[in-house]
Amino acid sequence: MAVRQRDSADDDPAGDMEMLVRALLANNSQTLDAMSAGVLAARHLGLVNDTRTFARELGLAHALVIRSVTMLSSELGLVAVDRQNERSQRVRYRLTARGRAMAERAWQQGNGDGSL
Repeated sequence: MAVRQRDSADDDPAGDMEMLVRALLANNSQTLDAMSAGVLAARHLGLVNDTRTFARELGLAHALVIRSVTMLSSELGLVAVDRQNERSQRVRYRLTARGRAMAERAWQQGNGDGSL
């Protein structure tokens, strides 16, 4: 399962992200909060690959996004940190196999290919 890449035929990235966040939360409400689901969804859809961009695009505090990525990495094993810039604290991350599987299941269910 590869990270979904956006192409010119995709005309509603915000709608795709909202749908995926809702599906992730519906299936994993005991594990994920809205921020964590958003971090997973945005990475799965290929919208971002780092915390600074995610924070800027959604108008969130960068520190909150870093906290979420840290939790997703160290506690849940859903993302892997590739590197962190010491000066800016920007964290580049990717989904682990477990994170990709969770996001793909939610994507399929959110698109009507499974049941929530």
